[in-house]
Amino acid sequence: MPVKSFLQNKNFINAVFFILVIFVIFSFGKTFMTQSKEFNIPVFGKIDADIRINIEMPKSLIPDIHILLNGIELKPYIMKTKNSYTGYDVNNRKIYNMALKIDGDNKEEKIKNIKNMVITVGRGFYYYTGDDILKFDKDKNGYYKFPNDIKYYKNSGYITDKGPLKHFFIYFLSIFYNSKFYMLPLLGLIASFLIYINNKDKITLGFNMFKTYAIWWVMLSALILRLSDNNFTFWTDELYTATCASYINDSFLMTFSDPGNPPLFFILAKIWMMIFGNNEGVCRILPCIFSILTVGIIYIFLKENLDKKTALLTSFLFAINIYSIYSAREFRAYSLCALFSILSAYYLFKIIKNKQNKDFIIYAFIAILMANTHYFQILILTCNFIYAIFKLDNKSRIKFFICNLLAAFSFIPYFLMTAFNKALLDNSFNVLVKPEIKDIINIFSKFYAGKILAFLILLIAFCIFIPKIKALLFREDKNYFNIYLYSVYSILFLFAASYLISQIRPVIREYYFINVLPFIVITIAMAIFAVFKKNIINIIFAVIVIIFYFGGSDYIEKNRTSLTLFENLFKYAYYDSKLPEFKKYKKGIMMHDFEKYKRQYRSYLNNDDEIIMYKYPSDTETLIKKITEAKSDLIYLRLEYKTFKEFVSTCSQIYDVSVIRTDKDILIARIVKR
Repeated sequence: MPVKSFLQNKNFINAVFFILVIFVIFSFGKTFMTQSKEFNIPVFGKIDADIRINIEMPKSLIPDIHILLNGIELKPYIMKTKNSYTGYDVNNRKIYNMALKIDGDNKEEKIKNIKNMVITVGRGFYYYTGDDILKFDKDKNGYYKFPNDIKYYKNSGYITDKGPLKHFFIYFLSIFYNSKFYMLPLLGLIASFLIYINNKDKITLGFNMFKTYAIWWVMLSALILRLSDNNFTFWTDELYTATCASYINDSFLMTFSDPGNPPLFFILAKIWMMIFGNNEGVCRILPCIFSILTVGIIYIFLKENLDKKTALLTSFLFAINIYSIYSAREFRAYSLCALFSILSAYYLFKIIKNKQNKDFIIYAFIAILMANTHYFQILILTCNFIYAIFKLDNKSRIKFFICNLLAAFSFIPYFLMTAFNKALLDNSFNVLVKPEIKDIINIFSKFYAGKILAFLILLIAFCIFIPKIKALLFREDKNYFNIYLYSVYSILFLFAASYLISQIRPVIREYYFINVLPFIVITIAMAIFAVFKKNIINIIFAVIVIIFYFGGSDYIEKNRTSLTLFENLFKYAYYDSKLPEFKKYKKGIMMHDFEKYKRQYRSYLNNDDEIIMYKYPSDTETLIKKITEAKSDLIYLRLEYKTFKEFVSTCSQIYDVSVIRTDKDILIARIVKR
C-alpha cells in the first residue's frame, strides 16, 4: 500500500486519533495529580476548609499536649490574653487523621484540666470539654483520635478536602485559569482537534451526542459547577437578605426596606424561603437558577442573531467565568441582574428587527422587573433606550418610550418609600469612596482578565467605526457589527455612567458590574471568532485573545475573612455558656448592623439572651462602654484580627477576656464581668 494511501486510511486515522485522545486524557490526569497544590481557583477559596483548633487550658499543660495531623505535630501559639487559649492552625493542606497526644503520667487528669476545645473546619464547628475528650477512641499508639464527623465534607476521605465533586471542578477550572501547567496536554488536544476537523467523515468514534446536545452539556456543567459546595456560611449582605427583608414572618412591605436594593429579589427570596426554608445551600439555588437561565438565553440570543458556534462558545465562557460563578453562589440579586441584561438585549434586537407589539409588551415587562431589581439595571435600561432611538422609526420610538415610562412609574413606590430618603439623602448609608478614572480602568480590565485584552476588544470596535479600516480588515457582516458594537457600547455606558454619577454620589462596587458580564463574555467570544477577511488573521487574533483571557486572569476574590460571619459566634456562645461555671450568668451577644440577624441562628439562643447592638465599625472605647452598660455578665463578641489586641489589652484591665480564632482574620472574645 502506498504511503499516502496508508496515511489516508480510515483505520490508521482512527488509530492515531484514538492514541492522541488517550494521551490527552492521561496527560491531563497526570497534571491534575502532580500540580494540584499549585492551582489557584478563587471561586473555590481554600480558606473554607482550613482548620482552627483552640484549647483553653493552664499554660503549664502546654508542653504535655500535642495535636497531631497526619502524624505531624502542630506548633501552638498563645493569644495575648489573661485567660489564654492555645491555638493551632492548618492552612491549605489535606488532612486525613487528627489525634491528641498526652505526655507524662496522669494523662486522664491532664485531659480533665482542659477546660474546652473548639475546632472549626470550614463552616463545621465542634466544641468539646475535657470530659468529652476522655470519651474519644484511642489508636494503636494510645493517642486520642478525633471523631470521624470532624470533616469538611461527610463523604470525603479527608478532613479538609473539598469533597470529590468540588475537587473535580477545581481541576476542570484550572485548565482555563492555570493553563501554564497544561502546555503538553493542550498541544495534544489541539493536534487531536485538527485531525478530527480534517477527517470528520473517517473518524467513527462518535461525537454526535456531544455535538447535538452541546448547549445542554454546557448548562449541565454550569449547574453542577455552581451547586458544588454552596452551603458555606452567609456573609453580611446574604444574611440581610435571609433574615431581614425576606424573612418569612415579616410583612411583604419589608421587601421595600433596603435603601440600596429595589424589592424584586427580596420578594422572590421571600417566596422561595416560604417554600424551601432558609438553609444557606437551599437559598443559593435561587440565584443559581438565574445564572443557568442566563447561559441558555445567551445561547439563544447569539444563535438567532449570529451563529451557533459563537453562541456555544459564549455560553461556555459564561458558564466557567469566575464572576458568573460568584454571582450564582450568592443569595443576592446579581445573577438575576445578568439574566435581565441579556434578556432585555434579546428583546431589544427582536423589536429592532420585527417591530411586533408582543415584543414591545414583553420588553416593557422585563424593564419593569429590571427597574425593581438593582439601580445599575436602570442604567442598562437607559443604555437600551438611547441605542433604540437611533435604530427605530418614529412610531416604534413612541412605543419603546412607553415601555420605559412604565418601568419608571413602577420604580416610583420604592423610590419614594425607601431609596430617596434612606439612601440618596442619607449620607451615612453605604458610604463608598468616590472613584478615580484609574479605578474604573482597573475594574474594567479585571473583568477582561487584564488591560491588554480589554484594549484589543476596544480596538476592534474602534476599527469598525473607521470606514477605510473596516473595509480593509473586515468582511461585511451587519449582524456581527451590530451585536459587537452594542455589547461594547453597553459595557462602556455602564462604566462611564456609574463613574459620572459617583462624582456626585458614589455608587460603585466592583461586583455590581455583573450586569454587563454577558456582554463582556460576548465580546471575547466574538473576538475569538472575529470576521476578518483573511482566515490567518482570524486564527492569530483568536490565539492572542485566548492566551490573554486564560493566561492573564486577574479576578476579584471576595475574601470572606474580611466580611461579617456570625455563625461561629452564636455556636461558640451556645456551647461555651453551658459550662458549669457560666450557667449562673446571663448571656449576651454583641452584634453590629441588624438585630434581626439573630433570626438565622435562633436555635442557638435562649429566650432571655441579650443582644447588644453597636454601630460598626466601633472603637475600643465604644465597645467597652456597650459591655459595661449591658445587663449580661457573660458576653460574646466577634473581633477582627487587626484590631483585637487593642481591645483585649484595654478590656482585660476591667473584665476577664478570652479569645479564640475561628478563621484567618476572625476571632471571638468571651468577656466575663468581675
